[in-house]
Amino acid sequence: MLAGPAVLALLLIVLSLSLFRAKAHAGWRCVTPGVGYWTAAVLCLALAGGIGWVWGFVGSTREDAHFQMRIAWWLSILFGLGAVFAGWRIVGLHRLDLRWRGETLRWSGSGDVPMRSLQSLRTNVLGFGAARFQGGHMLAIDLAAAQADQLVERLEDVNGLATEEWPPEH
Repeated sequence: MLAGPAVLALLLIVLSLSLFRAKAHAGWRCVTPGVGYWTAAVLCLALAGGIGWVWGFVGSTREDAHFQMRIAWWLSILFGLGAVFAGWRIVGLHRLDLRWRGETLRWSGSGDVPMRSLQSLRTNVLGFGAARFQGGHMLAIDLAAAQADQLVERLEDVNGLATEEWPPEH
């Protein structure tokens, strides 16, 4: 019975990798979901399933069993929500299809955007990079994604945003 959540997590990994395979773009560098998102999705799903299984089928015989099972139920729900959030970010990053080559950026629905047309680059409260370009293009860069840091460094280098404390990376 404990193998159920592990088998489900493995099945989800196989389905995710086959359904959401990163699109290959020759010559382009791509921002993709990082290992952290995949690890969070799988481990949260496994913990939600394991704790939910204990809550549903094992229970507790201690004096405070009712309290323990209430906490187990909430933990299962919270870990399940964590898996949903990580899965939502993985799908969102695949749909964004953010990539760059030289001094050109491209993401879903944007066409080619020159990096030199950057007007502002900030970090918002949620930890996303917010880039605004001439022509009204807005891009939210998930800084936890793979190669997102390299994209931000490239944007800073191309636009001369490096300071004395933070010299150019390239």
